[in-house]
This record gives sequence, structure tokens and C-alpha cells, in this order.
Amino acid sequence: MFGGMSTRKTSVSLTEDAIAAANAAASRAGVSVSSWLSHAAVEQAWREQALAAADELHSQAEQASGPLTAEDRQWLAEILTDTVSRPEPPTSAAA
Repeated sequence: MFGGMSTRKTSVSLTEDAIAAANAAASRAGVSVSSWLSHAAVEQAWREQALAAADELHSQAEQASGPLTAEDRQWLAEILTDTVSRPEPPTSAAA
């Protein structure tokens, strides 16, 4: 179980550098490599979702009122912070 969610075994190919980095990061976090990699995948998907949302908001705002000011960009950042929930990191209990 990972964070109360069921898991499924899969196979992925990683570079030696990626394996070493994942092993070191999982060890520092006190979790299994599987838990750490699972969280890393969800975290990266979250970042891509947030960037896509930012791009969409930016595009809509500029279409509506022209180039954005620094204040406009700050406002958009606050909206994203409030609306896109970041995944929780794994804990050693979930390892």
C-alpha cells in the first residue's frame, strides 16, 4: 500500500544514474525505492498539470487584456497555489 492506495507491480527501464539517484533519495527519505519512485512520478505529473494550467490562464488573461504585469503574474501564481493540490510525499510508514 502507498498512502492508502493499492499498488500494481510494473517494470520500467532506468539509467544507472537514475537508479543511483532514486536509491539515495529513498534512503534519505526513509522509504522504499518503489514508494519514492511512485511519489516522484505523481509529483512530476502534478508539475506538468500546474504548468499546463498556468499556460492556459496566462493565455486567457493576455487574450482578455493584453500583456500581463508583474501583479497579474503574482495573482495567477496565487490562483494556481490555491487550486492545484500538491501530492503528499511518502512517509516511512508507507514504505
